[in-house]
Amino acid sequence: MDINVKPRVVILGLPKSGKSTLCRQLVDKTGIVHLKMSKVIQYFIEKDSQQCQNLRNLMKLEGRPIEDDQLINLLLKRIQFKDCQTRGWILEDFPKTRT
Repeated sequence: MDINVKPRVVILGLPKSGKSTLCRQLVDKTGIVHLKMSKVIQYFIEKDSQQCQNLRNLMKLEGRPIEDDQLINLLLKRIQFKDCQTRGWILEDFPKTRT
């Protein structure tokens, strides 16, 4: 029997608790994709679609944070990319909302 399960990992922790270091180590050892929300957001802001134009205006021109539902939609889009589907992924820095 061939079981081909791709890892899906979420790293949670307080600021400066070593999340990034742990993610780098896991990526180096396993080759999974490191998803950091700031990089995911930046990727989609640089695209040319209407939704991305709205994100760009919201963040860069108005200086407002992205709502959680928008972040979730971006994340769901990103994990559908071929690299995440074939290698698996590790998520860090989610959610971005601070209370």
